[in-house]
Amino acid sequence: MSWIACRTITFTLFALFSIVIALHHLYEYFCPFLRPDYSPIRHLLFFLINVMVAAAMLKRNWYFFALILLLSFQQVYGHGSNLVNSLNEGKSVMYTDWVILTLIPIVLLFYVYDLLKR
Repeated sequence: MSWIACRTITFTLFALFSIVIALHHLYEYFCPFLRPDYSPIRHLLFFLINVMVAAAMLKRNWYFFALILLLSFQQVYGHGSNLVNSLNEGKSVMYTDWVILTLIPIVLLFYVYDLLKR
C-alpha cells in the first residue's frame, strides 16, 4: 500500500472518530441528565469543534494547524486535569480521559508529520 493511500485511510478514520465524538456531544446536549455538571452550550460548542476537526482531518492543510494545536493543548490540559483530580480524590477514572490523553498526541503527531511530508 502506498503512503498516500495509507495516509488517506488514516486521516479518514481520524475524521470518522471526530464525527462520532461530535454526535456524542450532540446526544449529551439533548440528554443533559447524562452530565448535569456540564452546561448544554459546552456540548454544542464541542459538537461544532469536532465537525471542524473532521474537516481538518480530510483537508489537512496549514490553515487548520492552529485549530488542531490549540484543541490538542486544551484537551490534554482538560482531560489531564480530570485524570489527576480523579486519582487524587480516589474516584474512578473515566475511560474518556485515558482515550483522549492517548489519542490526541498521536493525531497531532500524524497531522504535523503529514504537513511536513508534503
